[in-house]
Amino acid sequence: MNEQEKQEFEALQCEVKRLRIWIETIYKYAGNLGIGKMPGLSNDAILKGADPFAVDMQLQQLVQRGDVNAAADRLSELTGVDFGDAKAAVKKYMG
Repeated sequence: MNEQEKQEFEALQCEVKRLRIWIETIYKYAGNLGIGKMPGLSNDAILKGADPFAVDMQLQQLVQRGDVNAAADRLSELTGVDFGDAKAAVKKYMG
């Protein structure tokens, strides 16, 4: 990677950080209005489209214990979907 590419990459990283802050602010505002929840932006694998059931150890443990509500809560926290949809997904996953 040459110097120009490094600078462009660093600029893109800064832009991603800035956008994450904006997204978090928007979701906080929306959450205060009761509109939605913020997906877990700290989990890069899920942000890149990975299956939360495959990459999140805590979710896997809750599913293994059969704790549908706690697993749905965790899935909702990770993805931003509402609790009802998360619970339906957990039940479907658990078969």
